[in-house]
Amino acid sequence: MGQGDIRRFEIQTKRLQLNHVEFIQNIPEHSLVHLIRQADVFVIPNRHESLENSNTILNHCLQAHTPIVASDHPILADSLKRNAMIFPAGNTRALAQRIDQLLTNPETYAKLSAASQTTWQSLQLPVHWISLIDHWLQGTTTAQQWLQQYSLTASIY
Repeated sequence: MGQGDIRRFEIQTKRLQLNHVEFIQNIPEHSLVHLIRQADVFVIPNRHESLENSNTILNHCLQAHTPIVASDHPILADSLKRNAMIFPAGNTRALAQRIDQLLTNPETYAKLSAASQTTWQSLQLPVHWISLIDHWLQGTTTAQQWLQQYSLTASIY
């Protein structure tokens, strides 16, 4: 994904005799989860010097429940502790080992997929905008209590 030199990567794929590799650019956001769900593994190989923010793609991966193999990039490190196979950024041998380990160990694969689902569910907000606006406009005591219950200062957060 992203804007890279796709032709260079296609040549490298052929040189290495890799099968079943597809490079895709400019994917509509509404199609991402479906495409990621079709993959066996989603790789996030960010290097430390990259300022790219992968939070959007990370959210899509978690929603798809596709196991993730990711670099130890500081932006992703906390989010992926339990949800991915981590490798040192720039270390292609470690990347290959993590992918191999994931694909040859069904228990690890299932564990990461389940962890992604759990994490995705925990990130979902308990309140939708329409409910927030509806309660705010009602102005009743009950609506005010509801708003207070779901405020950012409430104890549930």
